[in-house]
Amino acid sequence: MSIPAYASLDDLRDKNHTPPEWSYVMPYDPKDDPVLTNMLLRSSRIFDMVAQRAPGYFKATDGSSTQAVVAGDGTNYLRLPVYVAGSLTQVTVPSGYQVPNYSEVTDELGQQWLIRSDASGLRAPYYPYDYYEGPVSAPLGLGKGFPQGLPITITAKWGFAATPEDVKEVVLELTTVLYRSKDALAQRILDLDKSPQLKAGVPDRVKEVANRYAQKRAIVLA
Repeated sequence: MSIPAYASLDDLRDKNHTPPEWSYVMPYDPKDDPVLTNMLLRSSRIFDMVAQRAPGYFKATDGSSTQAVVAGDGTNYLRLPVYVAGSLTQVTVPSGYQVPNYSEVTDELGQQWLIRSDASGLRAPYYPYDYYEGPVSAPLGLGKGFPQGLPITITAKWGFAATPEDVKEVVLELTTVLYRSKDALAQRILDLDKSPQLKAGVPDRVKEVANRYAQKRAIVLA
């Protein structure tokens, strides 16, 4: 099964999809559609590499629920891989341990968490990263709701409901650079997988978005 591009030719043609500060490939020659299709795929895989993610990581999920095993880190906060909000249905732990009460939280940076809470739903304080506006229970303190290294099995629809808009935007921008440029910059981008300095030719905006996703990592065991 082929890994899709994160943006389409229709996205590339859509004037309403164009940020005011720059334009995509408009106008263009329809005979270049095969070239542009390949460039969209190439730009998508380049973005994967710069974001340090597996090829196709940002594609939309197929909607099926599967299990992932995430390791606890000895705190009240379990950092999760990306999943479709509202799709988490089950959390289990090995015999001899008990699943703590928890709240599902997405912080303002887009990172998703399970945060230990008490029986009434009041959750552990998350200072200094407490971007979520909700009831906080100080007495829970800095406990170990998710013990260090404990394999925690979680059932959810893992992945993105749709490719994130910021990813789509920078893939379109990168494709435009490749299409319009015949200079050394474009060649450096095309040769990224052969280069010892992966990000050497990538535009700053692409690197900025990729770096945000590279920093969001859960400890996934399986």
